[in-house]
Amino acid sequence: MIKVICAFPGVGKTYFVENCKDSKLTTCDSDSSKFSWIAGPGSPRNTEFPTNYIKHIQEKMNEVDFVLCSTHKAVRAALVAAGIKFHLVYPDKELKEEYLERFKVRGNDQKFINVMKSQWDNFIDDLEKQEGCVKTELGAGVYLADTIQTLTDKE
Repeated sequence: MIKVICAFPGVGKTYFVENCKDSKLTTCDSDSSKFSWIAGPGSPRNTEFPTNYIKHIQEKMNEVDFVLCSTHKAVRAALVAAGIKFHLVYPDKELKEEYLERFKVRGNDQKFINVMKSQWDNFIDDLEKQEGCVKTELGAGVYLADTIQTLTDKE
């Protein structure tokens, strides 16, 4: 079973983790910002990233059914380099406005929203080109929790 899910912001990683407690699945939401900064966002970058993050993911793979992680390019490249199979979950490119609204609703700051707005096409294009993973593109109104069975069927 593929245990690592690299999921785009706004697809519902936190919701999935909080609500799968009622199922038989165990999960871990691994926030990359805890590994990429020395003392949190705004502090200097951690030079150990993404190696420290990949080590954390590998440890969690032994403890839970699914490890949810970021879609940062460096993380995806490190997963491939480490031979870790992963699902890549991201929205259809045409859903930019839906996701910008999701970011507002979940309380992201305007700086984050502006980056996502200006880089949307680049981010999605890059994810579509990713090799070495199983990809799932989400449609309108669809969240990670809606696709978990599909993910396990794709393996």
